[in-house]
Amino acid sequence: MKRTIALALAVLGLLLIITGCGKQTTKKTVPKLTGIYQIDTKYRDKYNDGNVQTDYLRLTKDGKVQEVEPETGDANHGEYGSVMRGTCRHLSGQKFQLKLHDVYDKNYYTVTAIKEDKNHFRTLDNHHGEYEWDADSWTRETTMTASDFQSMFERAAMSDQKKIQENGYTKPDNDSTNSNSAGADSSNSSEMTFDQAAALIQKGGFSDFNYDSAKDFHDGSHATSDGGYVMVTYPGAKGQDKFTITKKGDHKYHIEAVYGTLDGGNFTAFDDQSSYGPTSADVTE
Repeated sequence: MKRTIALALAVLGLLLIITGCGKQTTKKTVPKLTGIYQIDTKYRDKYNDGNVQTDYLRLTKDGKVQEVEPETGDANHGEYGSVMRGTCRHLSGQKFQLKLHDVYDKNYYTVTAIKEDKNHFRTLDNHHGEYEWDADSWTRETTMTASDFQSMFERAAMSDQKKIQENGYTKPDNDSTNSNSAGADSSNSSEMTFDQAAALIQKGGFSDFNYDSAKDFHDGSHATSDGGYVMVTYPGAKGQDKFTITKKGDHKYHIEAVYGTLDGGNFTAFDDQSSYGPTSADVTE
């Protein structure tokens, strides 16, 4: 009898082990886009003087991005270098969002990248921002080390600074805010700045707005021709908020807020807007 009970207990224990194993769940792995990549030959910039300027991207495991266009040619026939920094975040599937801004110039880009395999990815064009991005493709650079990339980055950074000193800042591709003014460069000083817009939003009590985060990344934000401002921020992993500031009178402004998400790759406004903060406010500067 004792042997029968012992055998039954052993069988029961074995069944529990098997059942427990069956209930184990596998941890979902989020795709990563990392490594050093070079833009493919057909997408490199080609100039009339025969120079071809290539482009490199370095994406790290913590979501940081560096971009380098090395200087080409010589003092008489060549192109300045440029450097950008930014972030990379996973959207869905094999789709990622890159946010890049020139370290010394004013241009910035929001780019969707599609990972093809472990050695290739492509980007989609984006012609909606002030600075346009054309679709291209990239291949992993297997011979370049992180140290090699950083040395190249530092040399291109010096060239980027020199370009601005000699030629000024790069003008936007879509210069919609200044295209109607012959004296656009001289009128820029009267436009609302980021800090002025941020101060108004904070004064309006919009609790979802974070100045430090917005200062780091506010791609798509811009002053408007009527003295207002459109502020686009990216709270959380996939959030996007849009604050539209309209000038109503002398030092008086009206602010409209829309809170949403970029989950799935496109902006979708949340159903319950009021749960994320005020949806509007009137503010006096």
